[in-house]
Amino acid sequence: MAQRKARPMNLVLDLAKKKAREARFFHGHLVKVDQPTTHNEPDAFDFFLSAFLSAGESVGFLLHARRVYQDWYDGLAGFEKVVVDLMASERGEAVHNTGTTQRPGFDLIPMRKLPVARARYMVFAPGDVQEDGIIVTRHYYRIDGIDHLATDVGAQYLQSLQRLIVAAEKALDEANGGTGRT
Repeated sequence: MAQRKARPMNLVLDLAKKKAREARFFHGHLVKVDQPTTHNEPDAFDFFLSAFLSAGESVGFLLHARRVYQDWYDGLAGFEKVVVDLMASERGEAVHNTGTTQRPGFDLIPMRKLPVARARYMVFAPGDVQEDGIIVTRHYYRIDGIDHLATDVGAQYLQSLQRLIVAAEKALDEANGGTGRT
């Protein structure tokens, strides 16, 4: 089997940017299906999460062989590093195993906060406190013992990928003699 010729950095960067736009697209759908008034397809969140994770992983995959990737990854710290590592692991789980580790939770959304009231439920809490609202399923990742909305974790991942792309653009610009052409 013939070895593939390395792609020029400007082409790799263009492909990585396209994959980042794809990840943002699917993240937008994750946000929509995790809202209280759009739960029509029970598997929609999982489907969009799988696509989001695959597109995000492709950004790193395209730039992985470049020095800029290692510099970016080595510069990750704290929660950002945890998120990037989690998303890479989740992509493998979603594609090759039994699914992701995100889990559903239930939230009470008061009727006054719903953009459109489609149904009314009366919820009785301990102590006879009443709240007029709707119970919705939301999706969470547990990180360091704290539940984080999966969509918020995804947004952090997108920010990290954007920093990688900016670093790659800067590296390409420097390789071109600082001409500003990427």
